[in-house]
Amino acid sequence: MDAPDMNVGKAADSVLAEYSALRAELLHKLGAQSTIINLNLTAIAGIAGIVIAQKADIRLLLLLPMISGALGLLAYDAARDVTTIARYIRDQLAPLVAQYVGDRRLFQYEAHLLQDRGVLRRLLPSVVTGLVFPGISLGCLYVAWPYLQTPLDWTAWGLGTVLLTLNATAWLTLWQRRV
Repeated sequence: MDAPDMNVGKAADSVLAEYSALRAELLHKLGAQSTIINLNLTAIAGIAGIVIAQKADIRLLLLLPMISGALGLLAYDAARDVTTIARYIRDQLAPLVAQYVGDRRLFQYEAHLLQDRGVLRRLLPSVVTGLVFPGISLGCLYVAWPYLQTPLDWTAWGLGTVLLTLNATAWLTLWQRRV
């Protein structure tokens, strides 16, 4: 049995509908990532403020590697999805639109964005975000180290170290994908 002839208009409409859905998903992921970053910065300011201004126990800083670690992995997940969606649009949907419409100049924003942004400009948001999560964790673990006394302190420090390692690995992986 032969396959029916493709209706180019319907195919192009399907690709454009998929594009619209993916762009909406991309914007949703970017919004989620922004919210996660803001939550992390609020936690950093709140806990560090209490420790510094109130002269509270420095071991309270051990909360930040756990909070930043968990939020950092969530932010990484959103950033990875954004990168995946953008690549799919550029590598899969743009060629289909060009094929169906017969004009390669259409649907080229993703490719234009990559050409317009140098390596540093592409990596800068990932570097900053990556440093906010693992960087804060590393700083807090380092500062709290001399004050660890109880098994609970050491457990919190160990959990923070595990989350720091996971975060650093995740963000390094994303940086390599974006180069």
